[in-house]
Amino acid sequence: MDDSNADSRGYGVAIIGAGAMSRERIKIYRTLNRPITAIYSHNTDKAKALVEEFGLTGQTVVFDSISSFWDYEKSSYVYIASTNDSHCNYATEAMMHDRHVLVEQMMVCSISELAKVHECLKNSKKILMEANPTLSSPLITGFGRVIRGHQVFEDIGRPTNVCISYGRSNSKFVRDDFLRQKITISDGVLFNLGGYAIGAAVSLLGTHVEVINSHLDISHEYHVGVNANIILRNRQGVTATITISNVSNLPCALDIGGSYGYYFIKDFVHSQSYMSCLNGNPPEEHDMTSRFDSEAHIKRSMFETDSAYNFALQILHFESLLDRGYEACMADNQNHFRESKAVFRVITEVLANNYSDV
Repeated sequence: MDDSNADSRGYGVAIIGAGAMSRERIKIYRTLNRPITAIYSHNTDKAKALVEEFGLTGQTVVFDSISSFWDYEKSSYVYIASTNDSHCNYATEAMMHDRHVLVEQMMVCSISELAKVHECLKNSKKILMEANPTLSSPLITGFGRVIRGHQVFEDIGRPTNVCISYGRSNSKFVRDDFLRQKITISDGVLFNLGGYAIGAAVSLLGTHVEVINSHLDISHEYHVGVNANIILRNRQGVTATITISNVSNLPCALDIGGSYGYYFIKDFVHSQSYMSCLNGNPPEEHDMTSRFDSEAHIKRSMFETDSAYNFALQILHFESLLDRGYEACMADNQNHFRESKAVFRVITEVLANNYSDV
């Protein structure tokens, strides 16, 4: 691989997509002083506007042809921020063209796409990581090491159950928008929000979770799931109850119950802090930001939001995998690929249980 586009501050990155997500991610790459070598988009006006907005003229080439992008763009890796249903095709094309891949969740939307990714990973020996904040969260994965390791928390004792709530109204599910846009199954609540909520459950309970029960409200108007309730259980008997909605603004909250109390994480998707609530005692707040800053060698104060900070942590982790190489990454699951597959498995099981024609 020609890493001529990487400098001493980090790897060069090429971006696929020029929507709102790409705009937010470019801010983070700029804060980390990463060279953005190219943007590919069907909408070149949007891509050119991003180049102008962030002062990237002379550094970032805009492509309107994906074949030209693969032929002439030689950055170390590609970040994919297009729509969910296009992630697999772009990711596999990138690996076949000798690029590593950081892709927004969900990485696949079907079993056939997962098989395609598996085959491409095996043949290309490139590194692919899903940019899912709940699979990478140092806070959630830290709690998960205790639960998955059959250990006991020092204060709340033995973990017994997890409760997760996450919901936000999706503008696509407004009647006027529906008349203009095609809504596919990848826009439904399981693919749109489930990756975060189920991802948190998998990070905590492990990949060998069983779907105990599920209910999916399927909109007769849009023909996709808009609300879901899911109960998971791991081999140690710890359960996770998940409530998610694409049409209602539910609290973004996660509770870990234990023998002597519980932990509460507000805005769990991106949080660096939690509350410990012991039986009979007032809640106590624990802010882990300084610890995460020290481990990552960056500062939370560099970024506007917790979401931006979390994505920066993911970028740094992903780039460290490129240094270690494909074999080490896959052998130790350092790109949380097993967790990404477990999240997808849960989603497909819930769909199968709730769609009579699946």
